[in-house]
Amino acid sequence: MRALANREIARLHDVAQERIPFDVGGGRAKDFLRPRRYDARFVVREVEVHGQSIIWFSNEQVKTPIGFYDASGAAGPRATEPKFKQEFSMSTLPIPTEKFNRYAHFPESTGSLLNLREQLIIEHPVNSRVRSDTVVLFEFFELYAHFVYDFASYVSALFASLSDLDAKKHIYDNLLDEIGFQPGQAARWELHHGELYRRFLESLRRTSTWRDAIDERRAQELEARSREISQRFYQGHQQILREGNDAVTLAAFSSIEGWVSREYAMWRELLTGAGEEMHFIDMRTIDLHCECDVEHSRVLDEIIERFVGVDDSGESVHAVNLGLLRGIELSTRLFDDIQSGLRQNPPSR
Repeated sequence: MRALANREIARLHDVAQERIPFDVGGGRAKDFLRPRRYDARFVVREVEVHGQSIIWFSNEQVKTPIGFYDASGAAGPRATEPKFKQEFSMSTLPIPTEKFNRYAHFPESTGSLLNLREQLIIEHPVNSRVRSDTVVLFEFFELYAHFVYDFASYVSALFASLSDLDAKKHIYDNLLDEIGFQPGQAARWELHHGELYRRFLESLRRTSTWRDAIDERRAQELEARSREISQRFYQGHQQILREGNDAVTLAAFSSIEGWVSREYAMWRELLTGAGEEMHFIDMRTIDLHCECDVEHSRVLDEIIERFVGVDDSGESVHAVNLGLLRGIELSTRLFDDIQSGLRQNPPSR
């Protein structure tokens, strides 16, 4: 069975258009294309759909399929999980081997930093507090808010600062995503990523769980602190932009996109288990970032790989590594600041 799963993972690199059936609920089976991109965080299971044994690729945190597309390129519907015959965890199925290492083509130092940019955030102490206390989770969301609200402005400044045309094109696409533009449709403010997050917070604040935990005075404190945290974070990135080195700038930016999708996946899992009221929360911002930022991170890594791949002098590798280090420092400080803004002894629920 493990050999079968490994063969299927390997085929993801080469077979982009092969269809795979899975249960979409109501006893209906439907064909969808395999995930367009390989992600080392997939859990692999053998499942049974209408008597047929297939391989199921799902996200490690939330246990639901991600990245499936139908023939038109539209995302497939969220699936209900079929009957599991066997589950492989990341400890029993060693996906991150040399063969499947996403960063195998990078210099060793760069690959280590690319891994570190995610792990330092995912393993940050504040995430342990968030996982163990719903009040802390709610305060985290409040303190994180202005980082989200200000992100599109930063991406716009990043786009304007770049001289590399290929990189500029991809950041332009990223910016369109941030402002809520969808191909063939007029831009809509309600799809702006900052607005989606604001609506998520508004729906959360209407729950009795949030109202019992955070009074008006505390909400005002969190709002003011959130502005300070965002300002401090983006001042650091603006300084990098002003220096005008594309390799440093993009590597630092990738340190954000590298951890966002994993953070949001964790939040989605925590909210799902936080009570019946959570079913009424506007989760579009979380569902969106669980997927789109995987793609943004992948594209940025391709750009970084191009920079280091044409480097004979070692200057580009040094610039990329420097950008990663500076970006990691800023992201870590962002989470340090959020942690310091949390109530040290939240009231019992």
